[in-house]
Amino acid sequence: MVGPESEWKRIEFHGRTAELTLNSLVYRRPQDKFSQVRLGTAGFFQAIKTENEERQQAIISHVAKTRLIIGIVADPSFSDEGCHFAILGAVAEAGEGYVFNGSAMLDANAKVLLDSDGSFEE
Repeated sequence: MVGPESEWKRIEFHGRTAELTLNSLVYRRPQDKFSQVRLGTAGFFQAIKTENEERQQAIISHVAKTRLIIGIVADPSFSDEGCHFAILGAVAEAGEGYVFNGSAMLDANAKVLLDSDGSFEE
């Protein structure tokens, strides 16, 4: 862990064949990187055409209330062999958070809450 436990900046997991790095991003001031990422993510989901507008609005509301964003880097890449998805799910569940994979918002169990094409899992 890099940084004090209450304000960690990075946590690294090292396995035999893979590594996973979690980087924290928190609000510091208006228009900082955190604010840009949060606004961009909310805008991404606002623009999606979906039948499930209630879920869409719940995701946007959740993003607006976000206090911590965790960026994840997997090396060599995300895989079940490296337990990457189990770690992501555990982090999301512990923080009552979601996982945004670049095209869909997932819950801690990898259920698709809303995909960029408007689809979702019940």
